[in-house]
Amino acid sequence: MTHSNRKVGAIAAGAAIAGAMMLAGVGAQAQDAPPDLTLRKDASGEATIAPPAAVVTTPPEDGFAGEVPWGFYRDRQGRMMQVSFDFGRRLWLGVGYAPHRTPAGQTEISPAAFDFGVTYDELSESGRTRRRFTVLDGQVRLHDFGLDVTGFRYDLSHRYIHPLLRITTFVKDPARHDLYLNVGLYSEALHFETEPRGIEGEQSLTIANLQGTLDLWQSEDLRSYVRLRAGPGIEMRFGPWAQETRYVGILPQATLEGNIVMGQRAMQRLNFRLRGELLRSATWHAEQLPGNWIAAVDAAYEAIVIAINDQPVSLRFAASAFLRDDARQIAAGIPTAQVWGWTGTAGVRMAFFSPPVPQAFRR
Repeated sequence: MTHSNRKVGAIAAGAAIAGAMMLAGVGAQAQDAPPDLTLRKDASGEATIAPPAAVVTTPPEDGFAGEVPWGFYRDRQGRMMQVSFDFGRRLWLGVGYAPHRTPAGQTEISPAAFDFGVTYDELSESGRTRRRFTVLDGQVRLHDFGLDVTGFRYDLSHRYIHPLLRITTFVKDPARHDLYLNVGLYSEALHFETEPRGIEGEQSLTIANLQGTLDLWQSEDLRSYVRLRAGPGIEMRFGPWAQETRYVGILPQATLEGNIVMGQRAMQRLNFRLRGELLRSATWHAEQLPGNWIAAVDAAYEAIVIAINDQPVSLRFAASAFLRDDARQIAAGIPTAQVWGWTGTAGVRMAFFSPPVPQAFRR
């Protein structure tokens, strides 16, 4: 082999080695670079971007993967829980500490009390009428035993569209002022009470009453209100009352009361009531009874604090007092005397079958 041939062979070998090294470098660089998400141009010549990869998640622990219903909440672990409860639709059982003073003048500082009841209310499709039904709403006291329970209660509230009176004033520009009378209906049946005057063995039963209501203020969805109501009722008294005889009386009753649901999630409620009763005999000609009037006031505050298995548990604080024109023993020749008593209650309530508060009606 000539010298020139050996020189050409060395140059060719060197070029081959350099080419191999360049290819190895390009391959290593391609392995270290991030993947190319830009697809090659299609037939139209436009470049497209690859869609991102789908995120794979595990199903929630409770197995519910759909949209969260109204009144419920889902946490970061996907677990769902109820966070809204309707005071107007529930069955409740409660227990509390209830010291009280009896009309006989005895103060009992260690009694326990159990309360219970079932209530259901509904709003009409128009959003202007709310009906409330309550069954077996009452309280049982221990040490000494006492019972105050209402068998059935019906309550109707309404918002009228047309004003009863349209008053126009002509001071400066004419102005119209509308007066609405939002009249409703209230009725109770079978209200039973033991020892209403603190005398052992006495009992009273309000057979029924029928009253008209006038809402002085009402919320948009009619769940809250302040109102007046008045009307007659029929009461039966028995036991040692009136010398062991049964007595039936009529009670014209007037009441100022309120029910106010509070809080952003409507989980607090305030109730108050001022009541007066004027007692007359159940005869064609009204006769004054030995104890002819009763005045009472009560208030209660309730707040839902926790829920157990989506059943709300609330704290409740209540107080009541009354004054009645009665003698401890009714007998001929003995004048009546005013007696009074009070009760305080602090306890807890657990409610069942309470759905979320419906979304407020909007006109």
